[in-house]
Amino acid sequence: FPSHDKACLLITLGRALPKPLSYDDTEGHGHVHPVQEAQPFLAKKEVAFALTSGATAMGLVHAIAAVQWLWSQTPSLVKPIEQNWQWLQAGDITLKLGTLLDANSVMMLFVVTFISLFIQIYTHGYMNHDKGYAKFFGYLALFNFSMLGLVLSSHLLRTYMFWELVGVSSYLLIGFWETILS
Repeated sequence: FPSHDKACLLITLGRALPKPLSYDDTEGHGHVHPVQEAQPFLAKKEVAFALTSGATAMGLVHAIAAVQWLWSQTPSLVKPIEQNWQWLQAGDITLKLGTLLDANSVMMLFVVTFISLFIQIYTHGYMNHDKGYAKFFGYLALFNFSMLGLVLSSHLLRTYMFWELVGVSSYLLIGFWETILS
């Protein structure tokens, strides 16, 4: 793979693919050895931490703005903001997906992003010397995305999809250390 594609796969999958092999016959022995490549820029711990916690911090800023918007409204006049998109239509049946922003979802947006940001800051120090640091932060980002999608869901289908993503990301986080060094 070109280095850009490999770096994208590294962020997506959380680990490097096997190194490509090259054939070296300069000495007449026909040795096959891995190609030495530079470590991709996106695999560094600092970048993984900055991307994940930076995105969560921006989400927290927007959640705080939503809380301020909610508090500026008259409680009896607060109308939820709902946006729906047609996803699938088959005859008379129409499936829509959407986003709902009401008082409960605004408060849950704040709670999820606030707690997630502090978990990521703690995890940065706790896992600083772990080899799977970037992969773990990828799993944390997936969990955060899933929780926020669940909070903003306006329909049962989208709620179910994000509920399943929460389950998958929880499974990945719980099973992160599959080997015990004892």
